[in-house]
Amino acid sequence: FRVQDDNSRGPYKGGLRFHPTVDMDHSRALAALMTWKTAVVNLPYGGAKGGIAVDPRPLTKKQREQISREFIDQIHDIIGPDTDIPAPDMGTGAQEMAWMRSQWEKYHGFNPAVFTGKPAEHYGAEGREEATGRGVGILAVKLAGRLGRKPQHTSVAIQGFGNVGSHAAKLLAEADFRVVAISDVSGAYYRREGIKVGDALSYSLSHDNSLEGFREGDKISNEQLLSLDVDMLIPAAIGDVITDENVDQIKAPVI
Repeated sequence: FRVQDDNSRGPYKGGLRFHPTVDMDHSRALAALMTWKTAVVNLPYGGAKGGIAVDPRPLTKKQREQISREFIDQIHDIIGPDTDIPAPDMGTGAQEMAWMRSQWEKYHGFNPAVFTGKPAEHYGAEGREEATGRGVGILAVKLAGRLGRKPQHTSVAIQGFGNVGSHAAKLLAEADFRVVAISDVSGAYYRREGIKVGDALSYSLSHDNSLEGFREGDKISNEQLLSLDVDMLIPAAIGDVITDENVDQIKAPVI
């Protein structure tokens, strides 16, 4: 799917995700949100979104490349640096953008501006991968300051340990916040004294980006993480982790 919502302010702009929940309605909603996001921060872009309904985790590198290139075969004529500029999203990253850019250039010639989020060595911007997670972390630090909380006395639970959650956890740990709980699809991991975020990052990277089997914390459910008695909760997983059923259980300020 690729939904182009509005380009009255400039070229369409928005991510391409690989996730089983991708469908037309989901893409439409996210494209509309992108229109508002770019307008709110006064960027000269419109809004778009899309992706493929697929679970990328069991795919080989060759399979991910194949579907990335075949997707561009189908949409190359409606994207471009002056019309629609895709970017990474859930389940995609710099490598997918590099493959997609390469495939688009087979039709239209050299122009790396057609995709953002590429590797730095492919004309990408340094720091782009961790930008969203760092933004979340910076907002959390600012909020703690406004609430008069010292970092070392502030406990944080982070729902999600992907590109956003992991970088937010890293920044907060470096700022002396006590990250007591993290989670991914394998479950949640809680340690009252604080989880060593560096160890969790190393573990995840060496286990196919999964926390399954991580032992530096007690295993709890993702639902239990949301109701922990912490000073701050950061939901950095897919958007439906907070529902009408569990919102009343949340005890902490939410970033």
